[in-house]
Amino acid sequence: MIDIVINDSIKPKLISLLDAVPDEKKLKNLYRFFPGEIPNHKKLPEDIINRDYNLINLWTKACTLRSISRIEDDDMAESVIALLFNQEGIIQEEAANLIKRSNHELYGSASLRIPNSTKKNLDKIINGPNEKKELLFEKVQFLSKCFAGISEDDLLPLAGVMKYIKNFETESQMLKEDCIIWALSDENSNNEVHIFINGDIDRLTQNFQSRNNHSFYVLPLVAIEEYHFQFPDKSFGILKYIDNNEE
Repeated sequence: MIDIVINDSIKPKLISLLDAVPDEKKLKNLYRFFPGEIPNHKKLPEDIINRDYNLINLWTKACTLRSISRIEDDDMAESVIALLFNQEGIIQEEAANLIKRSNHELYGSASLRIPNSTKKNLDKIINGPNEKKELLFEKVQFLSKCFAGISEDDLLPLAGVMKYIKNFETESQMLKEDCIIWALSDENSNNEVHIFINGDIDRLTQNFQSRNNHSFYVLPLVAIEEYHFQFPDKSFGILKYIDNNEE
Protein backbone atom coordinates (compact mmCIF):
# COMPACT_ATOMS: atom_id res chain seq x y z
CA MET A 1 0.00 0.00 0.00
CA ILE A 2 2.87 2.38 0.79
CA ASP A 3 4.40 1.71 -2.64
CA ILE A 4 1.10 2.50 -4.35
CA VAL A 5 -0.20 5.44 -2.33
CA ILE A 6 2.83 7.25 -0.89
CA ASN A 7 5.15 9.55 -2.82
CA ASP A 8 8.70 8.19 -3.21
CA SER A 9 10.19 11.20 -1.42
CA ILE A 10 8.15 10.44 1.72
CA LYS A 11 8.54 6.64 1.81
CA PRO A 12 11.92 6.50 3.65
CA LYS A 13 10.64 8.81 6.40
CA LEU A 14 7.40 6.89 6.83
CA ILE A 15 9.16 3.52 6.88
CA SER A 16 11.54 4.82 9.58
CA LEU A 17 8.52 5.75 11.68
CA LEU A 18 6.47 2.58 11.13
CA ASP A 19 9.30 0.04 11.08
CA ALA A 20 9.00 -2.70 13.73
CA VAL A 21 12.15 -1.72 15.63
CA PRO A 22 12.75 -0.29 19.13
CA ASP A 23 11.76 3.35 19.62
CA GLU A 24 15.39 4.33 20.19
CA LYS A 25 16.33 3.05 16.74
CA LYS A 26 13.28 4.77 15.17
CA LEU A 27 14.45 8.04 16.71
CA LYS A 28 17.97 7.63 15.33
CA ASN A 29 16.61 6.77 11.88
CA LEU A 30 14.36 9.81 11.85
CA TYR A 31 17.28 12.08 12.80
CA ARG A 32 18.70 11.35 9.32
CA PHE A 33 15.78 13.29 7.87
CA PHE A 34 15.05 15.71 10.72
CA PRO A 35 18.41 16.64 12.27
CA GLY A 36 18.27 17.72 15.88
CA GLU A 37 19.92 17.39 19.23
CA ILE A 38 19.34 14.20 21.22
CA PRO A 39 18.60 15.43 24.77
CA ASN A 40 21.10 14.60 27.49
CA HIS A 41 19.62 12.28 30.12
CA LYS A 42 20.52 14.70 32.93
CA LYS A 43 18.74 17.49 31.06
CA LEU A 44 15.50 15.52 30.73
CA PRO A 45 14.04 16.30 34.21
CA GLU A 46 14.54 20.04 33.66
CA ASP A 47 12.87 19.77 30.25
CA ILE A 48 9.89 18.04 31.87
CA ILE A 49 9.37 20.61 34.62
CA ASN A 50 9.61 23.42 32.05
CA ARG A 51 7.28 21.71 29.59
CA ASP A 52 3.97 23.31 28.66
CA TYR A 53 1.07 22.20 30.90
CA ASN A 54 -0.95 21.30 27.82
CA LEU A 55 1.63 18.61 27.06
CA ILE A 56 2.58 17.29 30.52
CA ASN A 57 0.19 17.20 33.47
CA LEU A 58 0.75 18.51 36.99
CA TRP A 59 1.27 15.13 38.61
CA THR A 60 4.04 14.22 36.15
CA LYS A 61 5.81 17.51 36.90
CA ALA A 62 5.42 16.98 40.66
CA CYS A 63 6.79 13.43 40.43
CA THR A 64 9.72 14.69 38.35
CA LEU A 65 10.57 17.35 40.94
CA ARG A 66 10.47 14.75 43.69
CA SER A 67 12.66 12.34 41.71
CA ILE A 68 15.51 14.89 41.39
CA SER A 69 17.96 14.30 44.22
CA ARG A 70 19.50 17.77 44.08
CA ILE A 71 19.91 20.82 41.85
CA GLU A 72 23.01 20.30 39.72
CA ASP A 73 23.61 23.59 37.88
CA ASP A 74 22.56 27.23 37.55
CA ASP A 75 20.10 26.57 34.71
CA MET A 76 18.16 24.05 36.80
CA ALA A 77 18.36 26.39 39.81
CA GLU A 78 16.66 29.14 37.80
CA SER A 79 13.97 26.74 36.60
CA VAL A 80 13.21 25.48 40.12
CA ILE A 81 13.20 28.97 41.67
CA ALA A 82 10.70 30.08 39.01
CA LEU A 83 8.39 27.25 40.10
CA LEU A 84 8.12 28.79 43.58
CA PHE A 85 5.88 31.37 41.89
CA ASN A 86 3.76 28.76 40.11
CA GLN A 87 0.02 29.05 40.66
CA GLU A 88 -0.25 25.35 41.57
CA GLY A 89 0.41 24.58 45.23
CA ILE A 90 1.80 21.09 44.62
CA ILE A 91 4.44 22.48 42.23
CA GLN A 92 5.39 25.21 44.73
CA GLU A 93 5.79 22.65 47.52
CA GLU A 94 7.85 20.18 45.50
CA ALA A 95 10.09 22.99 44.19
CA ALA A 96 10.66 24.15 47.79
CA ASN A 97 11.43 20.58 48.84
CA LEU A 98 14.00 20.26 46.06
CA ILE A 99 15.65 23.53 47.12
CA LYS A 100 15.73 22.24 50.70
CA ARG A 101 17.53 19.09 49.52
CA SER A 102 20.00 21.16 47.50
CA ASN A 103 20.86 24.62 48.82
CA HIS A 104 18.80 26.69 51.26
CA GLU A 105 20.47 29.87 50.03
CA LEU A 106 18.62 29.60 46.71
CA TYR A 107 15.41 30.30 48.59
CA GLY A 108 16.65 33.43 50.38
CA SER A 109 16.46 36.04 47.64
CA ALA A 110 13.42 34.50 45.97
CA SER A 111 11.41 34.40 49.20
CA LEU A 112 11.29 38.20 49.36
CA ARG A 113 9.15 38.21 46.20
CA ILE A 114 6.80 35.37 47.14
CA PRO A 115 3.26 36.49 48.09
CA ASN A 116 2.51 36.20 51.80
CA SER A 117 -0.42 33.89 51.04
CA THR A 118 2.01 31.12 50.04
CA LYS A 119 5.26 32.21 51.72
CA LYS A 120 4.30 30.91 55.17
CA ASN A 121 3.80 27.39 53.86
CA LEU A 122 7.00 27.42 51.80
CA ASP A 123 9.00 28.87 54.73
CA LYS A 124 7.83 25.93 56.81
CA ILE A 125 9.01 23.46 54.18
CA ILE A 126 12.42 25.11 53.82
CA ASN A 127 13.12 25.87 57.47
CA GLY A 128 10.98 23.32 59.29
CA PRO A 129 9.49 21.88 61.26
CA ASN A 130 7.55 20.31 58.44
CA GLU A 131 5.25 17.32 58.65
CA LYS A 132 5.53 15.19 55.51
CA LYS A 133 1.83 14.23 55.59
CA GLU A 134 0.86 17.92 55.24
CA LEU A 135 2.23 18.07 51.71
CA LEU A 136 -0.17 17.93 48.77
CA PHE A 137 1.93 15.21 47.13
CA GLU A 138 1.40 12.90 50.13
CA LYS A 139 -2.31 13.75 50.32
CA VAL A 140 -2.83 12.92 46.65
CA GLN A 141 -1.01 9.61 47.05
CA PHE A 142 -3.18 8.78 50.05
CA LEU A 143 -6.44 9.65 48.28
CA SER A 144 -5.47 7.66 45.19
CA LYS A 145 -5.28 4.53 47.38
CA CYS A 146 -8.74 5.22 48.83
CA PHE A 147 -10.51 6.33 45.64
CA ALA A 148 -9.32 3.82 43.08
CA GLY A 149 -9.75 4.62 39.41
CA ILE A 150 -9.36 8.40 39.75
CA SER A 151 -6.14 9.90 38.37
CA GLU A 152 -3.81 11.84 40.65
CA ASP A 153 -4.37 15.04 38.69
CA ASP A 154 -8.12 14.74 39.24
CA LEU A 155 -7.62 14.28 43.01
CA LEU A 156 -5.70 17.54 43.46
CA PRO A 157 -8.84 19.63 44.23
CA LEU A 158 -9.77 17.29 47.10
CA ALA A 159 -6.19 17.11 48.39
CA GLY A 160 -6.15 20.90 48.51
CA VAL A 161 -9.01 21.05 51.04
CA MET A 162 -8.09 17.96 53.07
CA LYS A 163 -6.77 18.82 56.54
CA TYR A 164 -4.00 17.06 58.44
CA ILE A 165 -4.38 16.84 62.22
CA LYS A 166 -1.63 15.64 64.54
CA ASN A 167 -3.61 15.72 67.78
CA PHE A 168 -7.31 14.93 67.53
CA GLU A 169 -8.09 15.90 71.13
CA THR A 170 -6.82 19.48 70.81
CA GLU A 171 -7.82 20.12 67.18
CA SER A 172 -11.15 18.31 66.84
CA GLN A 173 -13.13 21.43 67.82
CA MET A 174 -12.56 22.84 64.34
CA LEU A 175 -14.52 19.90 62.88
CA LYS A 176 -17.90 21.60 62.71
CA GLU A 177 -19.02 19.98 59.44
CA ASP A 178 -19.70 16.49 58.15
CA CYS A 179 -16.51 14.83 56.97
CA ILE A 180 -14.48 11.71 56.37
CA ILE A 181 -11.86 11.08 59.06
CA TRP A 182 -8.95 8.71 58.54
CA ALA A 183 -6.89 7.63 61.53
CA LEU A 184 -3.31 7.22 60.31
CA SER A 185 -0.94 4.85 62.06
CA ASP A 186 2.74 4.33 61.31
CA GLU A 187 2.38 0.81 62.66
CA ASN A 188 -0.60 -0.22 60.53
CA SER A 189 -1.02 0.37 56.80
CA ASN A 190 -4.80 -0.28 57.00
CA ASN A 191 -5.98 3.16 58.07
CA GLU A 192 -9.18 3.34 60.12
CA VAL A 193 -11.94 5.39 58.42
CA HIS A 194 -15.01 7.13 59.89
CA ILE A 195 -17.77 8.89 57.96
CA PHE A 196 -18.90 11.68 60.30
CA ILE A 197 -22.48 12.73 59.40
CA ASN A 198 -24.49 14.51 62.10
CA GLY A 199 -22.62 12.38 64.59
CA ASP A 200 -21.13 12.91 68.00
CA ILE A 201 -17.63 14.38 67.57
CA ASP A 202 -17.05 14.03 71.32
CA ARG A 203 -17.43 10.27 71.00
CA LEU A 204 -14.73 10.16 68.35
CA THR A 205 -12.53 12.45 70.45
CA GLN A 206 -12.75 10.04 73.40
CA ASN A 207 -11.99 7.17 71.05
CA PHE A 208 -8.87 8.83 69.61
CA GLN A 209 -7.47 10.78 72.56
CA SER A 210 -5.47 7.86 73.93
CA ARG A 211 -3.83 7.08 70.57
CA ASN A 212 -0.48 8.81 70.81
CA ASN A 213 0.84 7.07 67.68
CA HIS A 214 -1.97 8.30 65.42
CA SER A 215 -2.50 11.36 63.26
CA PHE A 216 -5.51 12.15 61.07
CA TYR A 217 -6.68 13.23 57.64
CA VAL A 218 -10.02 15.05 57.47
CA LEU A 219 -11.93 15.63 54.22
CA PRO A 220 -15.14 17.75 54.43
CA LEU A 221 -18.11 16.12 52.71
CA VAL A 222 -19.13 19.51 51.30
CA ALA A 223 -15.93 19.38 49.23
CA ILE A 224 -16.98 16.00 47.85
CA GLU A 225 -20.44 17.38 47.01
CA GLU A 226 -18.82 20.22 45.09
CA TYR A 227 -16.48 17.77 43.36
CA HIS A 228 -19.44 15.59 42.37
CA PHE A 229 -21.23 18.64 40.97
CA GLN A 230 -18.21 19.64 38.86
CA PHE A 231 -16.99 16.16 37.87
CA PRO A 232 -19.94 13.74 38.06
CA ASP A 233 -18.23 11.31 35.71
CA LYS A 234 -15.24 10.98 38.06
CA SER A 235 -16.92 10.88 41.47
CA PHE A 236 -18.67 7.49 41.41
CA GLY A 237 -15.73 5.77 43.14
CA ILE A 238 -15.75 8.36 45.94
CA LEU A 239 -19.49 8.00 46.57
CA LYS A 240 -19.17 4.22 46.60
CA TYR A 241 -16.30 4.48 49.10
CA ILE A 242 -18.50 6.57 51.41
CA ASP A 243 -21.39 4.09 51.14
CA ASN A 244 -19.06 1.18 51.92
CA ASN A 245 -17.62 2.84 55.01
CA GLU A 246 -20.62 4.70 56.42
CA GLU A 247 -21.38 3.61 59.98
